[in-house]
Amino acid sequence: LAPQHARPVASGEPAVQRRFRETVVDVLNRNCTVACHGAAASEIARRPGALLYPVDPATGLIETPEQVAAAYRACTEPARDAHGEPRHRIDPRQPAKFSPMTRMALSRVYSGAAHPGGDVFASPEEADYRTLLAWVDSELAARAVTPPLESPAQELFRRTVQPVLVKKGCGGSNCHGPLAFNDLKLA
Repeated sequence: LAPQHARPVASGEPAVQRRFRETVVDVLNRNCTVACHGAAASEIARRPGALLYPVDPATGLIETPEQVAAAYRACTEPARDAHGEPRHRIDPRQPAKFSPMTRMALSRVYSGAAHPGGDVFASPEEADYRTLLAWVDSELAARAVTPPLESPAQELFRRTVQPVLVKKGCGGSNCHGPLAFNDLKLA
């Protein structure tokens, strides 16, 4: 699909949403929308918390300002999981590369996470992945969230243990990911 920068603009569009429209919508349309995350309003209502957004019924793509705004909200606003816990797609407590929005789509070899639809990006060097990562980074910068202070034990865990868990894929669905059959969920 060719970039669709001529997409109509919603009035009063914030800068972060404009960047989403100008760069990320094309990435989603090429990699995520048609086969998985683009859906009819009835399916979106039936599956609260799922990463779904409305698309044009004829093309299966995000095209209108309303669809762009809905996709932006779906990608940026926390959803609730089956237990009612908030699930951030862009986690303000983590660098962009660890946010579920970027991590889940990246090959399990690099991310340690299993995407239900399979690997979207085979490598962190793919142009579309880099575009998505840069956008998530800009979202984090725009939010300017100050992470809560860590205790010395939490800081030690984050610095020494967490990288090992990520490297070994412990957050994958078979071990301690969202689909694991145990109480220790790392994803």
